[in-house]
Amino acid sequence: MPTTTFVLLRHGRATHNIGPEAYCDPAHADAALTHEGIQQAYNVRDSSLIAGCDAVYCSPLRRCRQTLRFGVPGAERIPVVLDDRLMEPQGVAICNRRAERQEIDTPARWLLTGVAAVNPWDVASEGISVGDSSDGYAAFEARVRSFTEELLVRHPGGRVLVVSHHDWIRVWCRLWCGESDVSVGNCEWIVRAVKI
Repeated sequence: MPTTTFVLLRHGRATHNIGPEAYCDPAHADAALTHEGIQQAYNVRDSSLIAGCDAVYCSPLRRCRQTLRFGVPGAERIPVVLDDRLMEPQGVAICNRRAERQEIDTPARWLLTGVAAVNPWDVASEGISVGDSSDGYAAFEARVRSFTEELLVRHPGGRVLVVSHHDWIRVWCRLWCGESDVSVGNCEWIVRAVKI
């Protein structure tokens, strides 16, 4: 049974990270990195985060794209797959509403193959954060599971970098590693192995 290694990187501090009151403020839709978040991403540049990775996947939300561009040397020159399934819960917090597909600014080698034409935020109701008891939260867990199952088939025995969000990483660790108390700070990463 091959073991696939996941390097899970959380985005840097973004404008919505000032507090829960910002989550639903339209001024923070598709929140960008703050000056501090950009600096956090630059601090990651010293790591060998991408070394040995077979593939790179990224949430299409601006704060994740910026973290990857600022934080991983050469990221603009490698294929990166943007995937809606890597986003935070959709449908409530406007900070998690991505730009429309045609408005997403990416380097030429980045692929929008996982970005739907219809914005998921407009059609989903997955709750606001981890632990939300709404029925929609199961849909959030299902897409975390779906994404990972696909990668396990695509990259058996490989190593992948995934740039995503706190809640996504936390749910991923619970579903795939049985860890329920994982907390990853801005621009921090964890490495976990999953056997198929």
